[in-house]
Amino acid sequence: MKLAWDIVERSGVVELVEQWRIEDGLATSKSGRPRAVSIHAALALWLLRAIQREAQHFQDMGRVVAFGLTSAIWDLLGLAEEPFEAKDRRRRRKVRKLWADRIWETMWVIRQTMEPYPEVRLKERYTVGEWMDLVPGGALDVNDDEERAAFRSARRARGVEFANRLIWASVQLMDPGAFAEWDGTVAVDGTALQVSKRGNPSKKRLRDGSVPEHALMASTPVAGWHHKETGDHDGENPEVKGGTYAWGFEATLAAMTGPGFAERGGHPGLILGMRFHRPGVNPTQRLWESLQNITKREELPRGYMLFDRLYPAQKPEGMHIPLREQGYDLVFDYKDKERGLQTVLPSGAVVIDGGLYSPGIQSFPGLIDPHSEYESGSIDYETYMGRLKGRKRFSLATKGTKNDAGDRRFRCPVKAPGSALECPLVGKGDEQPTAKDRWVLRVQDVADFSAAPPAICRQASVTIKNSVEDGARWLQQGPAYGTPEWQYVYGQRNMIESRNDKLKNARGVGIGDSTMRLMRGWAGQLLATAISCVAVNVLLIVSDSAWFDEDCTDNDPTPRGRNELHRKRSDRALAGTFPNAPPVAA
Repeated sequence: MKLAWDIVERSGVVELVEQWRIEDGLATSKSGRPRAVSIHAALALWLLRAIQREAQHFQDMGRVVAFGLTSAIWDLLGLAEEPFEAKDRRRRRKVRKLWADRIWETMWVIRQTMEPYPEVRLKERYTVGEWMDLVPGGALDVNDDEERAAFRSARRARGVEFANRLIWASVQLMDPGAFAEWDGTVAVDGTALQVSKRGNPSKKRLRDGSVPEHALMASTPVAGWHHKETGDHDGENPEVKGGTYAWGFEATLAAMTGPGFAERGGHPGLILGMRFHRPGVNPTQRLWESLQNITKREELPRGYMLFDRLYPAQKPEGMHIPLREQGYDLVFDYKDKERGLQTVLPSGAVVIDGGLYSPGIQSFPGLIDPHSEYESGSIDYETYMGRLKGRKRFSLATKGTKNDAGDRRFRCPVKAPGSALECPLVGKGDEQPTAKDRWVLRVQDVADFSAAPPAICRQASVTIKNSVEDGARWLQQGPAYGTPEWQYVYGQRNMIESRNDKLKNARGVGIGDSTMRLMRGWAGQLLATAISCVAVNVLLIVSDSAWFDEDCTDNDPTPRGRNELHRKRSDRALAGTFPNAPPVAA
């Protein structure tokens, strides 16, 4: 309990909520009658449940307060005991319910400050007719006026700030020496959080009137349909047929990875931040909000930014360009149809699979898209790897380091030391051939020039700007795409799947089971997710020495039941990692 209390205190969210309540006219700065359960105490009790991998239910929190606290913890939480006779079952139930109600009331105070849909009732489900009266057209946010849209945006921003403050407070538990070894590599991914098996009828059916007015909407109608197989996970896309659907929300998580992190023998890869939202809503904004804990801390290192196929498809002005301006090197995958030759830049440089190459590579079709040939069985693995390696001959050579804007200079590979090419467009005095095996190009191999050769062939070097015109949508800054080196770097993104697993499955916090977080509404689900992310980080730090020990049985990936996991949890581990913390049972 002391650990949970300290995390909440370090985060500053209590003061944040109180300030929001003053701004909203829900409270004044003047002192008044104190709450039976303070905001600080309610959050600590909720976090304790998550750390202990237990269901996040207010009745259970009430039971902990009524029957499970020591006198020291009563004092810490600032609570006054309610007396009862142990043999008086009616009084025991009454006391437990009293504390559960008090905790719920305090949590409601918190939820009020960040709920973007306060007009939506929570205690009773809507009929279709009632919902269409409340939400014309059946689609949230679509018909909002400017004032209402700004209100909802501000509330969501509050929720993001609240969640990320709590998460960062848990990150600060990591040993400073271990944290200092992190190279700044980050993986970002979204994960679905189902809230109920029954969701709303589709927007199309609501609009065309094919659903009876007496039919019921979802218990949390402000959620959305998540479609697993689509790139943006938007389950309302009318073009999507079949696949796996779930009614709920989506959390975009940013987590630390890189050499020495999230791997056996290394340090845990902690969740760094999150964004909570309906599926398919503005991936660019989701990414930036999940990253705000690190982007606003300029002192932190910037390594690779790793993400899946959803994010490269976003507008580069909002994602690729500013990420590079932040100092990140982007490494990602492409959809099958986006591989191969992607564009030719004004300088004449050719972009293939995110890499920059000499125009001469276009005369060697086998080097353009070996992926399709390999996947179809036309070439074997050795040939495939050989072609990826063969591209290196044509790869533009860097000249100097990138500037703060993400711009960088490059030169023709023939003009770089170790050149494995010979080109008639490069004078003998400019060549730096050191490779034994050199390919000799002809003018017609280089390009079909309509006038003069492009800048990359004429000039000593060219500047590739961090801009739309210079291929910001496609360019990667890591190892060449598809190579074993690229696979190693990009493979570190899989770590985020492990964080999702610890968040959702019974081996971790278990909120993939919606019955672990029985709360209706956007704000309630946000709080449950944020607190669960904090719990994941705490458990990762606690298990640091055991989870990553090669000889430890806790590394066994075989799924175990919740009861066995509960027995596996060590009070001594918590006390050893945080020497000032009391036993978990407190």
